[in-house]
Amino acid sequence: MIDAHTEAIYTKKKAAYLNAPFFIVRWIVFFAVWIGLSFTFWKKSVQQDITGDPMLTRKLECLAAPAIVLFAITVTFASFDLLMSLSPAWFSTIFGVYYFSGGMLSTFATLILVLCYLKRQGIIDDKTVNKEHLQDHGKFMFGFVVFWSYIAFSQYMLIWYASLPETTFWFVARGATTVPADFNTWSYVSIGLVIGHFLIPFLALMSRHVKRTQALLVFWSGYLLVFHWIDLWWIVMPEMSTEIKFGIVELSCLLGLGGLYVATVVWVGSLNAIVPQKDPRLSEALTFKNM
Repeated sequence: MIDAHTEAIYTKKKAAYLNAPFFIVRWIVFFAVWIGLSFTFWKKSVQQDITGDPMLTRKLECLAAPAIVLFAITVTFASFDLLMSLSPAWFSTIFGVYYFSGGMLSTFATLILVLCYLKRQGIIDDKTVNKEHLQDHGKFMFGFVVFWSYIAFSQYMLIWYASLPETTFWFVARGATTVPADFNTWSYVSIGLVIGHFLIPFLALMSRHVKRTQALLVFWSGYLLVFHWIDLWWIVMPEMSTEIKFGIVELSCLLGLGGLYVATVVWVGSLNAIVPQKDPRLSEALTFKNM
C-alpha cells in the first residue's frame, strides 16, 4: 500500500490541475463540445429530412474526423476528473481508453434495447431494422466486450508487473491482487467482473445465432448494461468504503441520472422522424447484408 507521505507528495504535484476553478472551466468546455457536436449532427440530419441535400452528408463526413478527436480528448479528461481523481494520488495513462471502451459497450447495448423496443411498439418495422442490422449491432457489442477486456487486462497487468506502491494501491483497495493478505470484500466484485463482464458474454456472443435472435440479443444487452454499471460502481465505491455497500446513493444516482437521460432522449426523439427521410445512403443501409 502507498504510505501517507508518498500519497501527499503525488497529490500536491497535481494541485495545479485538481482544483475547483479549473475543474469548472474544464467541464464548461466539455459540455460545450459535447452539446455542440450533438446539436450540429442532429440539426443537419433534420435539415436533410426537409431538403434532401446530399451535400449535408458530405459536410458531416468532413466534420466527423475532428469530432472524433475532440470527443476522444474530452471523454478522456472527463474520466480523469470524475473517476480517477477520486483517488488523487493514483494515475493510469490508459484509464481514458478503459472508460471509453466500457462506454462504447454500453452504447451498443442501449441501441439494441431501444431498437427492439421501437420494433415491438410498431414505431419502426422489420424493413427498417431487421436481423442483419441487429447482428451488426451484436458484432459491435461483442467487439467491445473483447476490447474492454483487453484494455482492463493491459492496465492491470502493467501495474501488477511493475509493482510500484504509487500505482498498485488502487487495485489493492479493490481487492484485485495476487497477495492473499490483501483480499477484501471487493475481491468478489473484481473476480465477478472478469467472469461476468468478459468470459460469459464473450462465449455467449460468439454465436451468430445469438446475434440474429432478438430475444437473446435483448437479454445479453441488458446483462452487459448491468455489468457495465457494476464496473463503474467498482471504480467509485471502494474510495468511499472498504466494505461493499449498496444503498440510497447508488439507487438515487441510477434512477435520477438514468431517468433524466431517458426523458431527454424520448423528448428529443419525439421532435422529428425516428428514421432519416432523405439520407442518400438510406436505401443502401436498409438492404445491408452480413457476410
